[in-house]
Amino acid sequence: MGYSSSVTTITLSSPVRSTGERVIVVTEEHLIGCGREVPTYYWTDATIALCWIQREENWGVFVNNRVREIRSLSKKEYWRHIPGKLNPADIASRGCTLQHLLQYGWWEGPEFLKAFPEAWPKSEFSPNEELIAAEMKKKITVDLSVKIEKSEWFERLSSFSKIVRVFCWMMRFVNKLRKKPFYGTKTLTVEEKAKAEIILWSIEQKKAFS
Repeated sequence: MGYSSSVTTITLSSPVRSTGERVIVVTEEHLIGCGREVPTYYWTDATIALCWIQREENWGVFVNNRVREIRSLSKKEYWRHIPGKLNPADIASRGCTLQHLLQYGWWEGPEFLKAFPEAWPKSEFSPNEELIAAEMKKKITVDLSVKIEKSEWFERLSSFSKIVRVFCWMMRFVNKLRKKPFYGTKTLTVEEKAKAEIILWSIEQKKAFS
């Protein structure tokens, strides 16, 4: 049996989402590398998220919680900036075919990582200070009406990642019917998946607390 529910969500900016992604990175590395004594360095082209991690200011609640978790699992001085053009992981946000991926430097990383740390480029960048401050305050409340079969598709699909992908394609189809702008790429983008995850978690939270 289907039902309709009204869900209140907060639109997360790209830097805020990026901070959440850094939490996933350090958590996975901590689980995989637990017990190793070799220092782990983290490279990111997200300058605003990097400032939040390295600085001691009192950020907003959402950012503060994630920065605290990142620092509990890593040292802030081990976080460094890499320009987007040198970041092989940047291809994930643009979408990529398997054929292109096989020929891409994603498998080995930038050349400078093959040298000793002393020879690495300096982590220098000029962050937009106004944007850093503005991102902490930018909150938009949106009222969404979502109609979905009650937990049925959660039982049909074997993993959350499959649910997210299916939901993304559903959103593309709906946006196309409404003649709204949508991503014309053949592969799903990071932004689409992040938006789908937020909506799906909001649905489950609404059910749990209703």
